[in-house]
Amino acid sequence: GKSYPFKGTFPPTWNPLAYLDYNNLWRTMDEMGKEIPSEAPWKAPHAEEWDKMTMQDFIDKTCWTNAAKSFATLFVNVDVTSEPHEVSALWFLWYVKQCGGTTRIFSTTNGGQERKFVGGSGQISEKIMERLGGRVKLRKPVVRISQSCESVVVETLDHELYEGKYVISAIPPALGLKIHFNPPLPPLRNQLINRVPMGSVIKCIVYYKETFWRKKGIAF
Repeated sequence: GKSYPFKGTFPPTWNPLAYLDYNNLWRTMDEMGKEIPSEAPWKAPHAEEWDKMTMQDFIDKTCWTNAAKSFATLFVNVDVTSEPHEVSALWFLWYVKQCGGTTRIFSTTNGGQERKFVGGSGQISEKIMERLGGRVKLRKPVVRISQSCESVVVETLDHELYEGKYVISAIPPALGLKIHFNPPLPPLRNQLINRVPMGSVIKCIVYYKETFWRKKGIAF
């Protein structure tokens, strides 16, 4: 029921053990991230070990205090819209590294939360669509993809056919299970997709008439 303003990237703690726990958590994550090649995380020295470990396992192993465990859980929730037990430690550590480390991913000044596009980043797709003209087809869900030695044929729900040399699929993997492929995709791939959960999240953006927090001395 109370608000506690603070300055800096992370909320402070009066408990010295929790403070040490926070610092150990961020340092450990950043140090482990240094071992992960950006272009090939599976080639990291401990790739297999870390990939078998969930972020929940990592948090339980690394953190001592409930304060650090709770904040580490929030860190995963916010960054990848999933629960710690749903994501691989290798993948999450690689993700944080790609964003510049634990501090930068959270930071506003010179960080991941610093800027937004005026008018929204969706304008990028909209401008590309304008340049492509009528070649972009909306509301055309794909139900079948048939591949031969010569070409690939894509069929939509309203039975329209499109033929090309290849197909680039950029839909969420789970939706790919609703498409009939000929020849069929490898069974192991389908089993993997069935077992990879996707994060569920609703983001709400709130706008204020003025930055009242800065008047109160909270530099955020």
